[in-house]
Amino acid sequence: MQMWYLYLFLLPLTASLSPEDDPHCKPNLCMNSEVHAIGEQCGKNNLFLNVNGALKTGILSRINMLRNYVASGVGNYSVAARMPTMGWDFELQRLADRQVRQCDETGKFCANTDKYHYVATIEIRSKMKRTKSLIRTILDKLLPELFLDVMGCMMNSQKLVPLREGTCVGHYMPLIQDHGSRMGCGLRVKGRDEKESNIVLLCHFSRASVNNLIPYEEGQIAGGKCASGSSQMYQFLCSEDEVVDANSLAVESNMPPSDKVQDDI
Repeated sequence: MQMWYLYLFLLPLTASLSPEDDPHCKPNLCMNSEVHAIGEQCGKNNLFLNVNGALKTGILSRINMLRNYVASGVGNYSVAARMPTMGWDFELQRLADRQVRQCDETGKFCANTDKYHYVATIEIRSKMKRTKSLIRTILDKLLPELFLDVMGCMMNSQKLVPLREGTCVGHYMPLIQDHGSRMGCGLRVKGRDEKESNIVLLCHFSRASVNNLIPYEEGQIAGGKCASGSSQMYQFLCSEDEVVDANSLAVESNMPPSDKVQDDI
C-alpha cells in the first residue's frame, strides 16, 4: 500500500444525455457550469467495476458501524437522537458510475437531483499490488483511514471541533449526517500493469454539510426519536425504514457552490 489520496466534492455529476434531454441538467440543480456528460479522457487501461455483492455490503456495514459508534455517545461524541441506518441508492450509484468514467481529477461536477439537493462526494484513491484483494484493500485499508478523521473530533457546545491539529477536517461529514441515509458508489481500476493497479472509489451521499449546521441532533437516549424504531443490527441507529428529509433546512437559493476540499494522507 503506497500513498493515497482523499477528495471531498460537495457537489458532483449527472448524466450522459444532452442537457436538453437529461432531467438532471437543470440550472437550478447545478451551478458554475459544472460538467454533466461522460468524458473522453480515460484512454486505455481503465476498468470500470460495478460496486455490488460483498464490496457493497462491506462498505455499508463499515459505515453503519461507524455511525452506530458515533450515535452511541461513547468517546468524544454526544448521543444521537435519530441517526438512521445508511442504505444504498441506485440512482446515486448510477451517478457515481458516470462520474468515475469522467477520468477528470480536477474538474467540477454536480450530482444534485430533484430528490437530493445537497449531495456530497467522497473519492478515495490508492495503489494496490496485483496480488492483493481489491475488496480487502478497500474495506480494510481505505475506509479505516477515512474513519480516522471522525475519531479526531469531539462535540463541544453543539459543534464538532478537532482533538488535535490535522484531524476533524471535514471529510467525515457525509458519514454522520442524520439527514442523510442513502449512498451509492462507482469504482475504477486504472494504469494496470503486471505489478500494481491504481484504484479509485467514488461515493455519493444524499446529504452534505449545509450552512455549517451540526451533523446530527443530540439526545438523551440514542435513537430516542426514531419513528421507525431501532435497527435490529445496529443498536443505536434507526431502522433502515426511517424516513429523513435530505433537503431539510436548505438555504433559500440555488444549490450551494461546488467547493472542493483536498487532503493528502
